[in-house]
Amino acid sequence: MNQIIATDGARLDEVVYAFYGSLEPMAIVLEANERLLTKEHLVGGDVVYLPIWEEPIQEEERQTLW
Repeated sequence: MNQIIATDGARLDEVVYAFYGSLEPMAIVLEANERLLTKEHLVGGDVVYLPIWEEPIQEEERQTLW
């Protein structure tokens, strides 16, 4: 699991997007950082845990006759 130290005024969604390039893993980040759920903005020095997340593989569209 990765971790970063937040800067003053950062929001958790901004941190997630900057790290993963997507907000899709937000649920697993929230689970790993329950103590931050009550904060609208992070305080400098807050540790944000960033679990390993693999983007789901999109199933190719299949064309059929039926």
